[in-house]
Amino acid sequence: MECTDCNGKLPKNGNYVHCHACGGDYHYTCTSLSEKSYKSMSKPKKLEWKCLECRKINASQMSAKSSTRKKSESENSDCESDISDILARRTRKLKVHDNEKVSDKSMEQLFEQFENRLWKKMSKKLSDIEEFMGFASSKIDDFSKLMKDIQKKQVTMEVAQEKLRQENMELKSKCKALEIGLNENAQLFNRNKLEITNIPTTVANPNEVVAKVLEKVNGEKIDEKSYGTEVRKYENQVNVVVQFESVVQRDKIVKKKRAERTVKLGDAMNTADDQMIYINESLTPYYAKLYGEAKKIKKEKKYAFIWIRDGKILLKKTEQSRPMRLMAMEDLGKL
Repeated sequence: MECTDCNGKLPKNGNYVHCHACGGDYHYTCTSLSEKSYKSMSKPKKLEWKCLECRKINASQMSAKSSTRKKSESENSDCESDISDILARRTRKLKVHDNEKVSDKSMEQLFEQFENRLWKKMSKKLSDIEEFMGFASSKIDDFSKLMKDIQKKQVTMEVAQEKLRQENMELKSKCKALEIGLNENAQLFNRNKLEITNIPTTVANPNEVVAKVLEKVNGEKIDEKSYGTEVRKYENQVNVVVQFESVVQRDKIVKKKRAERTVKLGDAMNTADDQMIYINESLTPYYAKLYGEAKKIKKEKKYAFIWIRDGKILLKKTEQSRPMRLMAMEDLGKL
């Protein structure tokens, strides 16, 4: 059961108020009557109790009796109107109450309508998603095609770059071979030359020292007209380049020099001077620089030998190892 006023559920134990005039049932809180007052009423009193709407109707009827008949008729009409209004309001309440009591079938229809609307919206969303996925897929295809084109171009560039690298290596190799050839040709012009080094700067006449050293090495005096000299003065020593008229004459001195190894200045000049004089093949500026750098590496890494023969710079890392020929500055990186 439900309250006639608020349509709320009424207790199943009958703890509520009943109007015997209209037959309505009410919560205590929906009337002006408290639970205690109602329960203290006698049974006749409870049978006479009326709800607020019924009391209003009763009051209207009592007022109509004290009026004239004409007025009474009018009042009765008004009362009837009031009753009609009350019944209409109660009917509306009952309709609202009936509407709230939705049947299972109505609920099923309601859910079915909701489901249909939901699926329509979902279908629209899914359609939008499919459209977006199609658009995204086309963009991905375009991007994939672009990446393939880039990869092809990259492969082409790598091939071209490798080709250029090979050509560059070939050019470097040719340049090195050309440089070696030019340096060897330049060294050929020194084929008939010797260089006497480490002459003290205090010596007044270096050419006199050269003549004495050559005589000491050769074992006999050499005619000074058979060679020419070029004196090169440095801060700590004097070097003299000796150019012979023939390669044979120079090679004869070189062979004897190998047996003699070094010459003391005192031995050549008949003095007590222990200054060591060195006799070597004359080198071009490039080979002289290469030989100097190689000597530094030989000293740092404690290699066995470095020497010059027939204008060629040779090096042995150990006494048992095979000699290496140094032809260009790049060869120093191999040491």
